[in-house]
Amino acid sequence: MIGYFSISFASKFVIHDFWLVDAFAIFLSTMGIYSILSKNDIAFVLVMLIGAMTKASV
Repeated sequence: MIGYFSISFASKFVIHDFWLVDAFAIFLSTMGIYSILSKNDIAFVLVMLIGAMTKASV
């Protein structure tokens, strides 16, 4: 999360255009990476299932 918020353009763009679906896609990608790093396989599978149901490009 610190790495994401340190990129000011990405976080400011999502805050400015908050109605876009990309904010949720970025959140799911961040949670997927976090679940891999924390070695939580069940959370990773759940995040990927939610991402597949939400948006096909996640």
